[in-house]
Amino acid sequence: MSVLKSKKTKRINRENISVLSSVLQYIRKDDNAVKSGLYLTPFFLLTGLILILFLKYEVRLPKEGFPAEKSYYALDDFYYVDPDLTTIEKQKAARKVLPVYEFDVEAYEDLLGRTRMIFEALVHDNIEAAKDVFSWPKAVSAYQFYVDRAVDKQEVLIESQAIISRYLNRYLVSSKDFDSLESEGFYFLTVSRKDSEEKSVRLSDIHVIDSERLRRSLQDDIAYFLPDERKIRATLLQIYIHVLSKPTLNFDAALTETKRKSQADIQADVTKLVKKGSLILERGTNVTALHLRQLKSMGSGLEILNKNPKAFSMIVLFLFHSYLFCLFMIMFCRGRDVFTPHFLLTTGIMYLLANMGIKISYYFPGFVLIIPLVISILFFAILGETLLGVLFTMALVINIPVIYAPISIPLTPFLIGALFSAVFAHNIMKRSQLLRVGVFTGLVYFLAFFLFDVMYETREINEAVRYAGTMAFGGFISSLLVMGVLPLFEHFFHLSTNVQLLELSDLNHPLLRRLLREAPGTYHHSLMVGALAESAADAIGANALLARVGAYYHDTGKMVNPAYFTENEMGRKGKHENLTPSMSSLIVIAHIKDGVEIGKKYKLSQKIMDIIQQHHGTSLISYFYHKALEQTKEKEPEGIEEYSFRYPGPKPNTKEAAIVMIADSSEAASRALDEPTSSRIKGLVSQIVNDKILDHQFDESQLTFRDISAITHSIITSLNGMFHFRVEYPQGESGRDKGREKDKEKDKEENKKQEPRVYLEDTGYQQAKQNSHS
Repeated sequence: MSVLKSKKTKRINRENISVLSSVLQYIRKDDNAVKSGLYLTPFFLLTGLILILFLKYEVRLPKEGFPAEKSYYALDDFYYVDPDLTTIEKQKAARKVLPVYEFDVEAYEDLLGRTRMIFEALVHDNIEAAKDVFSWPKAVSAYQFYVDRAVDKQEVLIESQAIISRYLNRYLVSSKDFDSLESEGFYFLTVSRKDSEEKSVRLSDIHVIDSERLRRSLQDDIAYFLPDERKIRATLLQIYIHVLSKPTLNFDAALTETKRKSQADIQADVTKLVKKGSLILERGTNVTALHLRQLKSMGSGLEILNKNPKAFSMIVLFLFHSYLFCLFMIMFCRGRDVFTPHFLLTTGIMYLLANMGIKISYYFPGFVLIIPLVISILFFAILGETLLGVLFTMALVINIPVIYAPISIPLTPFLIGALFSAVFAHNIMKRSQLLRVGVFTGLVYFLAFFLFDVMYETREINEAVRYAGTMAFGGFISSLLVMGVLPLFEHFFHLSTNVQLLELSDLNHPLLRRLLREAPGTYHHSLMVGALAESAADAIGANALLARVGAYYHDTGKMVNPAYFTENEMGRKGKHENLTPSMSSLIVIAHIKDGVEIGKKYKLSQKIMDIIQQHHGTSLISYFYHKALEQTKEKEPEGIEEYSFRYPGPKPNTKEAAIVMIADSSEAASRALDEPTSSRIKGLVSQIVNDKILDHQFDESQLTFRDISAITHSIITSLNGMFHFRVEYPQGESGRDKGREKDKEKDKEENKKQEPRVYLEDTGYQQAKQNSHS
């Protein structure tokens, strides 16, 4: 049994090695893999380096009140804030702040006024004045007794002034406030006055407004100068107590609390040291707020990537995901125009920025995490590469747990929203459509997150609605950001978006209007080629809009010398009759270089410029080459090199450029057919395509034979529609009709004498000539 198991294991290992070796061999042979590696690897490494050096991973925290699923130990020495001790120290600091009492200026002035009136009443024996001063009957009765019985009133007045003055020169507080100060252990208090600065006052320097304490103090003072007059002393005591019954210091609770809070805030937090390896939380123990505080302190300060071996494994996993995206890009995007330097650089920059955005989103509200995902997929969808956008976004979603590690996060809602945004963003043609995509994407995110929370009961219904709403906002705000960022990428990275191509397809574009004025034949030829190219691109799933717009501008270089091209002769004598074949070929070839220069002047996108440069590839200008051979009367004459009659290239390296090449040649050659029947058109187009294949013009275009067959069939169908059979109308007997008949006969005679008109730059010339004679 073990032997069989061992053989089976060896066979599986051999199969795995075989698959891996075939993949590696495939990558080594594919130039796109080399390009992708050269351009994307630096961005992968830079992203990982930034994560290592500058970004931190926080500890995955357990939930408070639940048993811990595992034990937590200190990764290194760290300090944490002890909330209990910190609270105690802050309370101590607050208690040290002296209570603040406000000096009551109005009470003091009232006290002075009543004292003055009492002294006047004592001197003048004015009972009516005494009634105004004393508001309570006992004080009035005491005053009456004093008036009737006092012996030496002048002496009593002098002594009374001395006693009252000692109390007026000191602060008066209520017995309630004084008891509170004593109970709290204060020996000083702070006096706040509006007319001067605050100052501290001893409690011993303050008089207490209390019936018992004030009575004892005043009794001693009165007994000193009236030792024998007991009843008079009692009377004066009542009068003095009444005068000094209102405090001049009142407790300011608000100001005291403000000062104490300020002092508590200044007090530093109390920290405790936790040694490396110490047990913070044991498995199975209920998690408390103190445990969470310790874990947060440890995670925010110590678990940095370049100090944690686990972090390096996270970075390796991150790079593995990155190269997995690169591999899928090579495998599934073959035949797409995504391996150009500009596009690969843009992809690398997007990858770097998106991953940085995912990490930065950890420190912001949850909806921020959606923004890099939606922006990425919208960006690639606008570029016409929805498939690549899906692969790119899936790579970002896979990277989320790595970048957020070790914090768990549900990936399903993010992936659902991103994939739906790819569906909504497919074939965006206007910038205004981005807003609609943002709204629909936001609705999908709302439903995805809300249903996920309801299904797993992670949040209450109200909280789930609020959270899903914030996620929906993230989807909408992403579309607005794409609208703002897209023009920058179009300008700096020479990218051709569907939106930009649609703007170039406007026939009122300045360059197309100029082409119509200066080379009207070429203008109409370009429109016809555009229609053929668009249908052919649709037939194989290529970018139909790019093919059509590229066809509109592919011959703009003919505006420099329009009369040297057949479609612009307008019945005039051909310019090439007086030129040598080599000179004619130079003029024809020059329209490629002129077209590139004109395109740069009008700031056409790079994809359109590539079609202008590649739509003839390195094809041979057969007409002038064979004319040169005929003039020499030799089959292989010296001095005539075939390459001098070929276009400089490069060959088409995209499907769209190859389609424009076939459509251009087919439309031009079809004009030379006298009777463009369905069979002749089919033979003509097939011959043109076969000549291009034999001339290796499609070697770099990534077209398959199935694609070429579909393109050929589409162009034949479109040309048949253009040259459809018309019913011959009955001829009248009028002079006008007879004149038309004569003109037709005359044109036929002229056509018999002359060679058929040809499109000079076309390799299908010979076949067209033969078909026209047959």
